[in-house]
Amino acid sequence: MSSPAGRARRGDFLRGRRAVGWLQLAASAAALSFALLWFDLGGLRARLADVRAPWLALGALGVSLQIVLMGTRWWYLARRLGVGLPYRRAVAEYGLSTLLNQVLPGGIAGDAVRGVRHHRGVDVDATLHRAGTRVVVTLVLDRLSGQLALWAVVLATLPAWWRTVPLTPSARALVLGLPLATGLALGAGWVLTRGRPWREAARQVWERGGRAAFSLGSSGVHLGLSLLLIGLHLLVFWAVARSMHLVIEPSALLRIVPLLLLVSSLPAFFAGWGVREATAAALFQLSQLRASDGASVSLVFGVVSLLGSVPGLLAIVSRRRATA
Repeated sequence: MSSPAGRARRGDFLRGRRAVGWLQLAASAAALSFALLWFDLGGLRARLADVRAPWLALGALGVSLQIVLMGTRWWYLARRLGVGLPYRRAVAEYGLSTLLNQVLPGGIAGDAVRGVRHHRGVDVDATLHRAGTRVVVTLVLDRLSGQLALWAVVLATLPAWWRTVPLTPSARALVLGLPLATGLALGAGWVLTRGRPWREAARQVWERGGRAAFSLGSSGVHLGLSLLLIGLHLLVFWAVARSMHLVIEPSALLRIVPLLLLVSSLPAFFAGWGVREATAAALFQLSQLRASDGASVSLVFGVVSLLGSVPGLLAIVSRRRATA
């Protein structure tokens, strides 16, 4: 049985998590309200009334392919770290994780559930110690691979803003400030939510699996999958825009979407809602497109991403059948 002090600490932690969840929800609501200022509500209703279903279906298919690729990346990293799991189960569990990340506060609740379910069913031999630690390290490396690929694309596309879009000094500061502010926020969140210094945490991750995962051969596999995932995000965003009778040039798409994904990963917001729409409106405006179109496409993009991950609930059903 746990001690009274332990129960009290656990209670304080849960209350703190609930408070953070409410703050994230409030921040997302405020950002979404701000984005609504850019909406041409009459035009938005007209666009939604005339949405073309085949393009939305293409977007939903892109979301499903994203889940397959993310599950493949996680499955590969788990095998590299010696805590492998069946491929079909990896894809199903990632679908469930993606869905939970979008409907629960924090943006990582789904990852936590995925880690717990992975650890309960991991198949390890008698010589493998600390399987739970390796499961956690696999989750961290999976997220890190996606972030590294995204940052690489964002930094590679920043010069394109300078060359192709006439920016005022304030607009230039905004384009540069978005990734900078995101990086600072993510770094601050990492430090504040860990009980030990981030350098020590990074050293532990490197020693317990990072070295194997980021060898030359392994990096090419999981970082390649992460880059393909960014390409699928471009496809989904483009398909959603087409469903609303909007045509976005590939160069503008490549500038806008990676920055949008980066800002959406901020832990201060509820699954990116609100901040994604406000950022899309600003980036469309900078690209000499209508800000209201950016907010509208981003809103439908979020809905398609959410609905596309609903099949992740099948992971619960399939796991129960396997247990039975």
